[in-house]
Formats: sequence, C-alpha cells, structure tokens
Amino acid sequence: SSALDAEVSVDRVSLTGTGTAYRSSLWIYGDDGHYLHFSQNRGESGWSYNANDVGGIGTNNPTGGGVNIASLDGIDNDGGQHAMKIVISPTGEPGDVSMFMYLDDNLVAIQGFSNFPETYKVMLTGQGRAIGDSVNAVFDNVNVQQVPEPSTVALVCCAVPVALIAWRRRRAVA
Repeated sequence: SSALDAEVSVDRVSLTGTGTAYRSSLWIYGDDGHYLHFSQNRGESGWSYNANDVGGIGTNNPTGGGVNIASLDGIDNDGGQHAMKIVISPTGEPGDVSMFMYLDDNLVAIQGFSNFPETYKVMLTGQGRAIGDSVNAVFDNVNVQQVPEPSTVALVCCAVPVALIAWRRRRAVA
C-alpha cells in the first residue's frame, strides 16, 4: 500500500550489454501513468530517474532521457555492484507520496507525487535501448518491507508485558 512507509532495496550485481545503450532499473509501478523508474543507463545518460504522476504534480520526464543524477556522474559507466534503494513515504493525504532514491546508502534524489495509486508493484528490469542491443542485468537480495514491519511492532509490544508477567510469577514462586 502506498499509504504505508516502505523500503525497497536490491543489490544490482552487474550490468553488461552490447549495442547503442542498455540499462538496469528499479521501478515502483502503480500503473502506466504513475511510476518511479530509477536506473543506470550505460551508453546514454548514466544514473537517472523518470517519474509519472498523471493528474498530479509528480510528472518528471516520463519518457525520453530522464532526470540526470549529477552527483553520480563519476560512476555513470560503472557496471559493477551497487545497492539501489527507494524509500516510499506517504505524506498524509491519499496519493501524496515522497520517494527517496538511494545508491550505496547515499540519498541521491527525491520525487514527490500527489496522485499515486493506493497499491503498487516492484519491478526489476534490464533493458536494451534499440533493436539488436543486448543487456545482462544481474540482481540479488531484493527486499520489500514496511518500515517498521507491523508484525515486529506488535511482537515487541505484546512480548515485553508477557515476559515481565512471567518474570514476576517466577520471582513470586521462588
């Protein structure tokens, strides 16, 4: 649900390819009019993102070259391992969401949305730019979780009082 804080992360292990250009991508995909596409585009613009928020404020180069992430220009052609992460943070109103993009645990870009759908999918892709291009994008350790997970909070809130009661009973018996 886009109404809940969440974290999506993956280790992009490697990116190789042939032809004019190729990319590896991490997507938060509501539908074809509402998404965030965080990618490395080798042979084109390097590290960048595209966003679409039809009917809202978050449309930002939904097609074409995307928004260059200038702080990553020095590693635009590095096809090695990088940890990609997007943190989804609702801002209070339905559809109002901020998405924070991280590379190797460094915040590199932020995109806001005002009309994002209630639910979304997470997608990982390797894409060739043109007919005849090839791509091999290898990913590992994908993780999608609410932050914090409600089950963890519930366990801590319930487990501590139960443990204290058990401890008191043991002391009373002894």
